[in-house]
Amino acid sequence: SALLDDFESYGSTDDLRSVWQKKSSTTADVYLDDTIKGGGDFSMRLDYGIGPGYKIYARIEKIIDQNYSGDYLSFWLKPDGSERLMQIAIRDANNTYWTYDLYLIGNEPRYVSIPIREFDSSAGGLLNLKDMKIIRLTIRKGTAEDGTGTIYLDDMSFTNVPTKIAGGNRATPNIFRLYPNFPNPFNPSTTIAYALPETGSVQIVVYNMLGKKVATLVDEKQSAGLNTIEWDASTLPSGLYFYKISAGRFQAQQKCLLVK
Repeated sequence: SALLDDFESYGSTDDLRSVWQKKSSTTADVYLDDTIKGGGDFSMRLDYGIGPGYKIYARIEKIIDQNYSGDYLSFWLKPDGSERLMQIAIRDANNTYWTYDLYLIGNEPRYVSIPIREFDSSAGGLLNLKDMKIIRLTIRKGTAEDGTGTIYLDDMSFTNVPTKIAGGNRATPNIFRLYPNFPNPFNPSTTIAYALPETGSVQIVVYNMLGKKVATLVDEKQSAGLNTIEWDASTLPSGLYFYKISAGRFQAQQKCLLVK
């Protein structure tokens, strides 16, 4: 594995803030924390605020400017259960940002491993970890509520295999749930998240206002956990669409607006 940051080399919170810097005058304050952590003696605590009285997002970033390799970005995370959206962005040598959206579901600590191939950009293709310049963390409201929150991060690295702990590397939801897509309205793609408390067959289908099926996004057996799928509607006209999930006896529907 290639270590990105384990937060063990900082002597103080001020040292940490000189490396992980908040951006655009957002409410995003980091602290060196020794009470809630993954491995080692310290983690990074991130306190943030979004919405009225704050900006619409909170952001920190670290300048890297070096080569990495690996098939996964892995890290330890204790989310805050806010169901807000944490976008992880990596800027490459061509000044292109590659992003992955992670929902802050539950508040149990776990290890997360994100396949590098799942980072997206407008440039298309695959993210190359050589000559990385910046890694950026942005928290947005998404489809949740405005307000404040606190998350903890530790043991960030690029690995060739997923990082796992006892019980797996994902929290298991207690109930089925289909979340509103984000962004919404959107053009031309949006992310849909859904929670599965048990393993089983899952189907997600998109319909237009006339009830005609226009896309099948998922049709397979999936493991329990929080899942996301991106819908690219670039070939469809503007309008209101409905996406429906069927998982065992659970069925739910949400609506979304494509605006071109």
